[in-house]
Amino acid sequence: MLLPQLHLLQALTLLKFLLLGCKAICQSHNSCKHLDQYYKGVQQGENVVIVPQGGLKRRPGTQFIARILQGLTRYTSQPTVVASATDPTNINDGNDNTYTLTPSGLAAPFAIATYDLGASFSAKTFLDVRNCSLFQSGAVGQKTANITIEWSTDNTNWTVAATFEINNQTERNFRLNTSALVKRYWRLQTDIPAPSGYKVKIAEFVFNTESGSSSPVGNYKLFGWEYGSDKSYLTVLTNLNLRVYRVPHAGSTNTVLIADVPLPYLGADIPEVKVCQTEGVMLMFHEDYPPQRVVFDGLDTANSFAVDAVPFVNVPQYDYNDSVSPIPTTAVQTMSVDGFEVGKRYQITVEGVTSKAITYAGNGAAGAAGTDRMESSAFNLQKNLQEMPVFGFSGITVTPVLSGDYNTYTISMRDDSAGTYKLFTGFPISGSPEDTAAFAITTQGAPRTEDVWSANRGYPRQGVFHEGRLWLGGSKSKTQSIFASRAGNYYDFFSEEGEDDEGIFVTIDSRGLTDIVDINPDRGLQVFCKGAEFLVKGQTPSNIEVVSQTQHGSFNLEAQSFDGATLFVDKNGNTLRQFLFNFGEDAYASADLSVLSSQLINQPVAMATLSGTTTEDANWVFLVNADGAGAVLNTMRNQDINGGFSRWTPHTGAAGTNFTRDCKIKSCATAGDYMYQVTQRSTGAQTGSVDIECWN
Repeated sequence: MLLPQLHLLQALTLLKFLLLGCKAICQSHNSCKHLDQYYKGVQQGENVVIVPQGGLKRRPGTQFIARILQGLTRYTSQPTVVASATDPTNINDGNDNTYTLTPSGLAAPFAIATYDLGASFSAKTFLDVRNCSLFQSGAVGQKTANITIEWSTDNTNWTVAATFEINNQTERNFRLNTSALVKRYWRLQTDIPAPSGYKVKIAEFVFNTESGSSSPVGNYKLFGWEYGSDKSYLTVLTNLNLRVYRVPHAGSTNTVLIADVPLPYLGADIPEVKVCQTEGVMLMFHEDYPPQRVVFDGLDTANSFAVDAVPFVNVPQYDYNDSVSPIPTTAVQTMSVDGFEVGKRYQITVEGVTSKAITYAGNGAAGAAGTDRMESSAFNLQKNLQEMPVFGFSGITVTPVLSGDYNTYTISMRDDSAGTYKLFTGFPISGSPEDTAAFAITTQGAPRTEDVWSANRGYPRQGVFHEGRLWLGGSKSKTQSIFASRAGNYYDFFSEEGEDDEGIFVTIDSRGLTDIVDINPDRGLQVFCKGAEFLVKGQTPSNIEVVSQTQHGSFNLEAQSFDGATLFVDKNGNTLRQFLFNFGEDAYASADLSVLSSQLINQPVAMATLSGTTTEDANWVFLVNADGAGAVLNTMRNQDINGGFSRWTPHTGAAGTNFTRDCKIKSCATAGDYMYQVTQRSTGAQTGSVDIECWN
């Protein structure tokens, strides 16, 4: 009997050891992964790419596309203004203040302004029309007119160089490249007929010339713009300009310049500019500039792009309650009841929102009992009004008027409840239908709340289009807040009653640092903050929640959706992480992809991804470091292949030169199936050159 029991004990012991061994193997799984990466990598690789199937090869070369546009200088000589009652210095003064011009003739077209560049004129790079629109007092609906830019060699015979459309609802900006049109006379005309009552509003009609300095001004940033299946564009942001190129496509093997777009961003601010696109619209964000909208008509002409400030409506309101907040004015209305009996209930509607049921405690003549009843009625009214979402958390007072018919109450709305309110309405919900509650406005108030983003408070830092809404991630003064537009209306942030299609305004609360660095529309809306990573769940004001996922924190660099995962650089600026859902934890995890190559990632300034092509199986992740070197990862996640990192240095143009001193990569982006980079060189004949290049 003992022998079988002994065998059973031995079997159980063996099973225990096997289970412990399996546990140890599972615990060392990450170490195995790191060991696997070690054997798939190379000890040191520079200017090579690691082939996922094994081995390595020389990295792609780069094809010269164009030189970066240098800084722009405004032509300060004034035009001759034909439109009446207009100072010619107004439309060439270097600011964007608009002026209204009245047609001077009786028949269209009429000239707005004319330039004579003089007998010794030279070529100008751009001719800008800024903040131009159509105007008529009291106009209803959208009206349009044409603006033409024309040139002449004799001030008599004119040739149209470009035609733009303006309307009475949006101020538009246009830029014409005039570097190949070396003409003496230029004018701006419109086809508005003088008797129509319409006028033209314009801020600037001015030439800008590329500076002759040895290197461009400030910084440079590249963005890809996917307009259609075979219509991809590279956009290059430089000081005060966005240059648009169409990448190679069916019928063309070249990267071709299409247009230049005037933008307000100065060179020093360009690194912080972020963009989002949908079809023919690109939105651009920076905390110190009103968000810009670039609209593309898809025709690939010099005037196919128009730019204006994003036309936001119903901007969310917020009470900053500080020294620069608006000074509130107390609003006062009175309510007089007639026929109400003790215990009857009524409701009040304020700004379209109806209160809960309010119990009337009675009124009465002078005396202790009457005063008590009126004060109780006033308290019930005050309590229910303060709970309404149209008011703040405090500031409502209701005072009974102890005179006259003893049935009147004064409602005051001050501090965070102050505002400009329409006349309240009231109605009984019990008692006689003839009972009435009449209101009158005694004093119209002004709120302490203000637009949550503005020139005073700064603007949104980034935005994305996601599931029918425009989502904005943080602003200069509300760094931890997320804003979403109304469903189906990207620029309307109306939110009042919490309906499902209304806008959303939510602030991330966490023990960690939650200043928003980037938002990414992937498998759900992912939010990357300085101290943690979050996922937005829900799509309406009533069900939205922001759920913590991992706690690494993000470097100030846009995340990239790639190969089924999201890649981001964590807050130390030396680690590339893969944000990917983990079914075992029912949450996202942030695996370290550069654990054996962190020395190759050094405070990156740009990151781009390039999917496998007909000639390359691998997917490439390219990072541009602050020191001007690049780091590239070859990966095929679905095959569990991470080929390791290698270091890239740009061609210096001279043998033996030090890339960190003489040659640097400044930015990168993917457009279509092509990877582009900006390279700055300081050697030999290439001294001072900053070039756009394409991997080839």
